[in-house]
Amino acid sequence: MQRAARPVYRHSLAVRTSHWLFTAAFFALLGTGALMLLHEAHRFGWNAEAVHRIFAWPMLIAGAVYLAAAIARGGMRAMLLRRADVPKMLPMAQYYLGQRSHPPLHGKYNPLQKAAYTGVIFVVAPLIVITGYAMWSHAPLGHALADALGGRHLVKLGHIAGMVALVAFFVGHMVMVAATGLRANLRAMVTGWHHPHASAPGADLSERSYRPRLRAPQG
Repeated sequence: MQRAARPVYRHSLAVRTSHWLFTAAFFALLGTGALMLLHEAHRFGWNAEAVHRIFAWPMLIAGAVYLAAAIARGGMRAMLLRRADVPKMLPMAQYYLGQRSHPPLHGKYNPLQKAAYTGVIFVVAPLIVITGYAMWSHAPLGHALADALGGRHLVKLGHIAGMVALVAFFVGHMVMVAATGLRANLRAMVTGWHHPHASAPGADLSERSYRPRLRAPQG
């Protein structure tokens, strides 16, 4: 016998708004950045470099608001990788690869998600922001910062590397979103409410019992 699970208010308005603003700015920066990399900054009759700088601010603000909201709600700690999560990373990867029938026990975020968030927050995001500022020709300290980082060419490579890492994070993020229920996750990020799947009587409906659904259960 199945029983319906209670909806859970998962995402605040600040988190949802900053999430979608960040996503829109991300694609705008990715597109304009590609045009500049291909030396096609004026291909469509507008300056891709200027548009790139404009969208950098919404992305930066959205990221800051998202993190501030997570800290205010006490969710930041759940996003970061801890020492106890490290031994669970390989079993989690084995589960995604179909080598394990069940993932290791975890909270709202699994160990691989935590590793990805930790890397983006403390490595990728600072790299993109610092190198982006250093390449901005009108920035007060841009040239001095670029020289301190090894020159404009090296800074450019660092900026591209950061964006490639962010794209990889986005792809992995979408795979995990799809694996745990694409429709439910998208609805939660729009309305704030997450609707857990129905479960048998006595089952634990907390976040700790939530399991990604990458494939049909093995018999």
